[in-house]
Amino acid sequence: MIALVAEFILYMIFGFSFAMINDWNALDGVAFFFGSLVILTIATGIIAPISAVVEMLIKKKNIGYKILLYTDITILILLFMANCSQKSHNEVSSKTNDSIEYNNEEIAIDIKERYMDSIVIKNIKIENSIYNEPNIEGEIKNIGSKSLRIVKVVIYFFDKNNKPIFEVPRWPISNSNNFSSTEPLKPNYSRKFSFYISDVPSEWSKKVELKVEYFDFEEVK
Repeated sequence: MIALVAEFILYMIFGFSFAMINDWNALDGVAFFFGSLVILTIATGIIAPISAVVEMLIKKKNIGYKILLYTDITILILLFMANCSQKSHNEVSSKTNDSIEYNNEEIAIDIKERYMDSIVIKNIKIENSIYNEPNIEGEIKNIGSKSLRIVKVVIYFFDKNNKPIFEVPRWPISNSNNFSSTEPLKPNYSRKFSFYISDVPSEWSKKVELKVEYFDFEEVK
């Protein structure tokens, strides 16, 4: 009876305190505390009459209280050890999952870095548009094994000393209707492109270089 009253009081105190604080990080500790109270109450309810019977049989004063006390202490120790073991297991699992995610990300980055050599920009030509602006023409070829849904290139413009003086990004392959081509570039396929460029500095020596800055694969359905 004392245990039940004490448990009710503790439920009220800690339960309301937790509800007011709303500290979700403390949920595991609160759940462990309340769960331990329930287990301890049930164990006390079972062991108390057994202890009383034992005390009556052996006729040794206070032996029943000692049995009950030692049993409750043992249960608390076992519960504490189980909780520590579970926390350790969760930490190991969390670290393992983080490590797997990190390794998967590293693998994906490595695959993309190596695939960069499979995107070939060739046959670059420079023509003047009707507005006397440079028109950069060329061809992009996918010599890899995956379809490309996005390819972003940067066009660098050089002066007579072969130093870059201007750059613009362009997308020869894109999934947006704002750009020239929306169809993925399949393996071993080529596609021509043409970009009009405005505001090129007067120091430009008619030399350009195109470099792939970003690309992404077509999603496999």
